[in-house]
Amino acid sequence: MIQAYFEGIGKIYHHDHISEATFRVGSLNELDVIIRHFLKHPLITQKYSDFILFKQVIDLIKNKEHLTLQGILKIANIKASMNTKQEIPDIPGIVPVLRASLPIDAHLNLNPY
Repeated sequence: MIQAYFEGIGKIYHHDHISEATFRVGSLNELDVIIRHFLKHPLITQKYSDFILFKQVIDLIKNKEHLTLQGILKIANIKASMNTKQEIPDIPGIVPVLRASLPIDAHLNLNPY
């Protein structure tokens, strides 16, 4: 049902030995579908900030900036800001970017259905 909801993109991997399945997308076109969903239905937790950073990385890749050293450094700086509970390694030249704040009115757009 998840795959159908997201326009049939991605692949479903079944893990019968642990009664679990994984939904994976990989191409930029598939990621665009997921990104459009979360732009229309924003997360209302701190994961919102990680999503915005993730989208910035995808935009850099779409603009082919990841093919340059400067683009790789931009991506590394963004990565250093994601999932902030993780330990950020002290690598010279890597400077975490500012994380987006959750919109003040995010809770007003809640629709459980």
